[in-house]
Amino acid sequence: MAEATQTEKAPRIETKEDEQRKFVEVQEYLVKGEYPAGSTKSEKLVVRRRAKDYQIVDGQLHYVGHLKGSKLEEDPTKRVCSCTHAAHI
Repeated sequence: MAEATQTEKAPRIETKEDEQRKFVEVQEYLVKGEYPAGSTKSEKLVVRRRAKDYQIVDGQLHYVGHLKGSKLEEDPTKRVCSCTHAAHI
């Protein structure tokens, strides 16, 4: 019987550079409608899916996944602070 020679790949640890690259890819897609050079069909799909949770506001990338279906407020920190503090009054 032949012995299997497959080696198991250790899970890749994501670095800060990987995380930053993802944000840049989403921002480029939202601003310019462009994908990273050489992207495969499935990689383009991943960028589109990630982009659904973000918006460009005043030229900056903002996460709005938790606000889906609602209008993005000018200063969401005011809403968060008022909700948090109102609950403790």
